[in-house]
Amino acid sequence: MAVLDFITKHLRYHKVLPLIKQLEDCYNRPLSILDAGGSAGDFHKILRSRGHNVLVCDLDLDADFIWNLENPLPFKDKEFDLSVSLAVVEHLNNYSLFLDELKRVSCNVIVTTPTVRGKHVLELLATLRLVNKSHIDDHKYYLSVDDFIGKGYSYKTFFFGLNSVACYSDFDIINL
Repeated sequence: MAVLDFITKHLRYHKVLPLIKQLEDCYNRPLSILDAGGSAGDFHKILRSRGHNVLVCDLDLDADFIWNLENPLPFKDKEFDLSVSLAVVEHLNNYSLFLDELKRVSCNVIVTTPTVRGKHVLELLATLRLVNKSHIDDHKYYLSVDDFIGKGYSYKTFFFGLNSVACYSDFDIINL
């Protein structure tokens, strides 16, 4: 892991955990959570340490459920209280299907991704080997506010506008 990968990962966690807290306060019980694409990260461990029931769905053999996220998710409608997907959507060829599927299988969704503005910064940092170059080279898309708003998500940038968090809630529970 390159030096800045650790920092950016924790910046994402710091941005998302208050949103999780809003859901915890609302539901007042352990949440059923789909972590889509999160097997390489530690976020599922943090969620489990908070008492939640987390299913990690990914291509990685370490995932709880092995699945290609380019395909429709094999879960029932609204099976989960929450889906989280941190720094994953930019790696998918069919991000539109993925965003729709997260909304289908969950009552609430939290997604993070680099912004269009962050593209050149990340590419420079990758060239300098300060972030994982192969990981950045694998980015297929840098989604804009319109990409999320058009799908019914709320959207906000963070970390100097280089990253974004997008949320969806059937019940308008999550406030950015």
